Amino acid sequence: GDTVVKMLSVQPGADFSKILFQIEGTTDLKINNRGELEIKSPPGVIRVSEPKAYQEKDGIRQPVQVAYRVHDNAYGFNVTGHDPDLSLVIDPCLSYATYLGGAGEDGAFAVAADADGNSYVAGFTLSADFPSLAGDQQDIAGNYDGFVTQFDRYGEMIYSTYLGGELDDLIYAIAVDQSGSAYVTGETGSKRFPTEPAQPYDAKIGGNSDAFVAKISYDEADGAELVYSTYLGGGGSEAGNAIAVHADGTDVYAYIAGETLSANFPTTPGSLSISAGNVDAFVTKLIPDGTGLVYSTYLGGSGSDTIRGLALDQSGSAYVTGQTDSANFSTSVDPFDPDLDGPTDAFVAKIILQGAVLSLAYSTYLGGNAEDIGNTIAVDS
Repeated sequence: GDTVVKMLSVQPGADFSKILFQIEGTTDLKINNRGELEIKSPPGVIRVSEPKAYQEKDGIRQPVQVAYRVHDNAYGFNVTGHDPDLSLVIDPCLSYATYLGGAGEDGAFAVAADADGNSYVAGFTLSADFPSLAGDQQDIAGNYDGFVTQFDRYGEMIYSTYLGGELDDLIYAIAVDQSGSAYVTGETGSKRFPTEPAQPYDAKIGGNSDAFVAKISYDEADGAELVYSTYLGGGGSEAGNAIAVHADGTDVYAYIAGETLSANFPTTPGSLSISAGNVDAFVTKLIPDGTGLVYSTYLGGSGSDTIRGLALDQSGSAYVTGQTDSANFSTSVDPFDPDLDGPTDAFVAKIILQGAVLSLAYSTYLGGNAEDIGNTIAVDS
């Protein structure tokens, strides 16, 4: 767990050949064909990204060519083309860093990574020249469009695609399954938001804005493809704030959570609560092809309730957190905190599905006498 490669600040005129680090416990140390440092030890192999180096002149960073060198069981650096009269920074810990955007306004709300170290970024853009590579949607369609971009572990773009219709579309959350497919949710006001397949779960917007759920897969032959995409909402306004995926064999289920103003938000029998006519939280689980619901439920009370964070355990139970000002929020029997303590409280709830029965394993307020909010959540094994 110790940091084995550290950032260095080298003073002008220093002799780089004297910089050597020896790592205790290694059985082998080498440089692979990608320029990475491979550190072999009894627990396994650690690969450290090829180093980066730069010098600052007149407040501007200028890249400098640098590479690892190995001497016996120690490592150092070979540096070429630098100005010996300036200090030098060598940073082996920074794998890559890049801007992502076009000439307009661009913002990223969510990021995820897969087991191979590929990263997936999603958000919104106003740029007609936002980078588009092997994308399912090559051109901006309206005002704000969502975007999804995948980078490999070295920071090279694999694909980048718009996702949106003629009005405003924003992606707030992203998740990735074991095959590298990306699942996104957010908010759209577009009547022509791209849906897929020909008969998705919901092909039409229900109110001023709906939540949406989309799955994007990629292969080298076809690029990024929209596997499914559907509206999710009622006659009011919705936003999907969080998404997570759970694999059951080869089937992958997407779970979405967020907020709704709709009295007719789609729910399945056994919903944990009903619409109280204000902002309600919701949790929805889609079937693997995205054309139907496993379950969908309100969660909340008579005030305003919204879910910001969602996580899943190995059995597919959903854990959610957010913010409520409802004095009668849906709590379980004997909760940690049964009462609203301030103007708003955070909350934590675990939702389980046993057969066809949906229930709360637990649900509790979490807060003090001021304002509290839960923004994100995680679970361990």
